[in-house]
Formats: sequence, C-alpha cells, structure tokens
Amino acid sequence: MFPAHACTAMLLRVGGGLSKYAVWAIMAVIVEYARRCTTIVPETERLRWWPLWGWPAALAAAAGLTATLAIRQKMGGGASGIVPEPRKRGGSVSGQ
Repeated sequence: MFPAHACTAMLLRVGGGLSKYAVWAIMAVIVEYARRCTTIVPETERLRWWPLWGWPAALAAAAGLTATLAIRQKMGGGASGIVPEPRKRGGSVSGQ
C-alpha cells in the first residue's frame, strides 16, 4: 500500500504541479479510505469492494506513470511530454 501511495503523491506533486498542501489534502482522503481496504482494520469496518489484487495493480500503475514522467522530464519535456525546440546559436543579441 505504501509504495502505491508514495508514487501517487509524487505524481500529484511533480507531474500535476500541485502545491504540497493540495497534495497532503488529497492524500489524506485517499489514505483514509485505503486504510479501510487492508487487514489492519477489523473485518466489520473493511470496504468489501476492494479486490485482493488491488494494491499490486495500483502500485504497477503508479510506478509505470512515475517512470514515464521521469523519462519525459529527463528528455526536457516536463510533465506534458512536449519536447522544446533546441535554441539557435549565433543569433544577434537584442539592444546592440
């Protein structure tokens, strides 16, 4: 559960460009419900709709999106994936 939440928080902060306060607010809501999908809460309080394979699937999706974001940012495109055009060299400087 924790790795999936860590990747999700990073995607919101870096990929989504949200402030840290917005990320904390969103993650607080997510974690409140996520906790109820695990065995750390009594059987009577658990959410029944979450499947056993839910956390591994959530981790795989979040990790894949995190890797994609990292590759796009390394290429210089940022979160949008748009790669900027290279600068032209040797041009004149304005004002001279």
